[in-house]
Amino acid sequence: MKEPIEVQAPAKASSSRVRSMVRDIENYQAEIRAHRKKLEEVRGQLRDSYTRYTELYELAPVGFLTLDRKGRIRELNGTAARLLGFPATWLSDRPFVVFVAKEDVQRFLTFAIRSIQNLKQQQTIELDIVVEGRRLAVQLLMRTSSQDGVILHRLTIIDLTDLKRTESQLQESLDNWHSLVQNAPDVIMTIDRSGKILFVNRPVWGYSVRALMGTRIDDYVAVHQRSTLRDCIETVFTSDERSACDMAGVNGDSEAWFGFSFGPVQNGSGRPAADRKTTVTIREI
Repeated sequence: MKEPIEVQAPAKASSSRVRSMVRDIENYQAEIRAHRKKLEEVRGQLRDSYTRYTELYELAPVGFLTLDRKGRIRELNGTAARLLGFPATWLSDRPFVVFVAKEDVQRFLTFAIRSIQNLKQQQTIELDIVVEGRRLAVQLLMRTSSQDGVILHRLTIIDLTDLKRTESQLQESLDNWHSLVQNAPDVIMTIDRSGKILFVNRPVWGYSVRALMGTRIDDYVAVHQRSTLRDCIETVFTSDERSACDMAGVNGDSEAWFGFSFGPVQNGSGRPAADRKTTVTIREI
């Protein structure tokens, strides 16, 4: 006789399915909460990154601009607006070229075309811009990109006014120094530790400036006095203090006496030996 087959009650099976569905829903909700938490963390990181980017963009010491294909200003930071002398809102959609000095306009246009022809390669140019009647020397760095046929120029503008002023002052100082040296009553040389002549302000001992350059100063003194001159040179390089010596027989003239005054050493003791040098003042006595 066959054993009776037990049949699960429909209500009991339905209850089991419901519990399974509830567990699935709870797991799904937990996954959603975890995913939402991760999204919030990512959003927070993006907000922080955007804030830092905005601060860097606005507070950068150089001007940043975005120009469209026609050279109109689409975006710019505060530094660029201050450099151009107008509020950012007024500058928006204005052509940048109107600020370029008249004689530099063609160079700027060629510069922009070259940037389009060499996408993603940075181009650099120095020119003048005119702001409220004042000329400013600037350096422009441009990188152009194209997406879906839309051309955008990313432009960095650096004010060179202070640099040019410093260069001018240094050049003036150099010119004054050259004038002083060239008109000095004494012979002035610059030599390295080996005694090689790196600079001389005038011809001496019957040799031209060109002939003296690159030769050794001790080659012009009497053989028996070369060690004395070498000791004098070594003293100034060793002690970083002045040294001096007098000697006759320079360039074979036994009747003439010359005084050699060395130092102090230029470029300091912390620099490589090849970079160190001293100035020699030579006077007939």
